[in-house]
Amino acid sequence: MKIFQFIFLASVFTSVGCSSSKTTDLNPAAPKLSAALTGIYWKLTELNGESVADAKGSGRREIFMLLDEDGRVSGNGGCNGFGGTFKTSGDGFRLTFSQLIGTQMACPDMSLESRLFKVLEATDSYYVNHNELQLIRARMAPLAKFIAIPDKK
Repeated sequence: MKIFQFIFLASVFTSVGCSSSKTTDLNPAAPKLSAALTGIYWKLTELNGESVADAKGSGRREIFMLLDEDGRVSGNGGCNGFGGTFKTSGDGFRLTFSQLIGTQMACPDMSLESRLFKVLEATDSYYVNHNELQLIRARMAPLAKFIAIPDKK
């Protein structure tokens, strides 16, 4: 009997000690946004497998996005500012963007910005590892990679 109690207690402590970042939602109607996503300045570093060069000296603005606790996304695509909404699911891996709108300034090369907006529309999940955010579609290779820039909002 003592062995059974030991095994049971060990499994309970292991379960509690090894909990993941997923949260249990007692009210399924209330939106729960991942703390690992929101309130962080996410700078684009890679798009469709290609490295994105730093904006300095390129004639474009830094490409970034901010996700807030209210489910709003805002940022800059290198030329135009953009905004919209996003949703995450309770499993901690789903992410979709919707109602994306942007300013309509003309810039010399808008191909990178155009590809970014297509990626945001195609995203259906995400992965966060330390300070890197990956936007993913259908469990394929990351569509985009962002790095967290501390103390910038």
